[in-house]
Amino acid sequence: MTKLADRTKLIKPSVTLAIAAKAGKLRAEGVDVVNFSAGEPDFDTPERIKDAAREALRTGMTKYTDVKGIEPLREAIAEKYRHEHDLVYRKEDVIVSCGAKHSLYNVLQAVVNPGDEVLIPAPYWVSYSDMALLAGGVPKLISSSEASGFRITPEQLRAALTPLTRVFLLNSPCNPTGATYNREELLAIAAILEKHDCLVLADDIYEKIIYDGFQVHNIVTLCPALRDRTIIVNGVSKTYAMTGWRIGYALGPGDVIVDKLNAVDGICCRKPEGAFYVFPNISKLFGRSSNGKKLNSPCDVADYFLEEAKVAGVPGEDFGSKEHIRFSYATSLEDIEKGCARIRQAVAKLC
Repeated sequence: MTKLADRTKLIKPSVTLAIAAKAGKLRAEGVDVVNFSAGEPDFDTPERIKDAAREALRTGMTKYTDVKGIEPLREAIAEKYRHEHDLVYRKEDVIVSCGAKHSLYNVLQAVVNPGDEVLIPAPYWVSYSDMALLAGGVPKLISSSEASGFRITPEQLRAALTPLTRVFLLNSPCNPTGATYNREELLAIAAILEKHDCLVLADDIYEKIIYDGFQVHNIVTLCPALRDRTIIVNGVSKTYAMTGWRIGYALGPGDVIVDKLNAVDGICCRKPEGAFYVFPNISKLFGRSSNGKKLNSPCDVADYFLEEAKVAGVPGEDFGSKEHIRFSYATSLEDIEKGCARIRQAVAKLC
């Protein structure tokens, strides 16, 4: 019998899907069941969307696409956020995935290290804590109550933040409570987050489903200082009744480390299409010297960066390259900027 990985033992079956399946089975048996379980719009996908899909199939759009999503879609998503939230993102800042849930999972896998805390206001969507656990993180719940409208207070957030906090997960409007933060409440939350070096993961999947004239605000629009460490996740499933189409997306700051490294004389870095590593070519540094010691290999360069710049990278030899060094950028923007500045200063000292 195949033995499953230990991490699978951390995951609980989805109660929502289990109950929905049971309700479906009863219906199939002729039982009159009123199904309030699954979060799925009961109206059909609009005809113009289905017509566009049929036309795409007719014209042969059935091949592999860019792993980030087709360019017109990423451009449209960027335009949506410019038009609706006054936020300027490039198509390069957008990545499309198999639903918003997949986007959330990918983000947590990319940024959470073992032991990192993921702050989750509670009540919360059932999958958040499991996704944090799968990434090796520690889900840390911030409880709210009916008395507070199921919204956490700035004081609660301040008390929950620790040096181990890696991600604060914001879901407004919220599943399951429907609670939504107004402008003043969101500004107060943002003011706390601005003082703490953690990432903000904003799950905005319900942004269009609001009542009584309530206005939904985007945390990045209200607090531009958080832009470089906020990732916005959204999708088409709820707004356009496209749950089965599995289209979600994430928007966030571009690969700052690539531009910073390419600005260093002697370093050439291509932009990665995935993961959270860059693999810059540092061969033009070979032959240069520091205190009479020549750099002749990636190992020499990695040692020099660690000793002179106090920046750790992994030499390319172990990856099968004699011209490159690997840097992981699964860290804060502040550390990226600090590390690249140190590398630039260290390279300038070479002769």
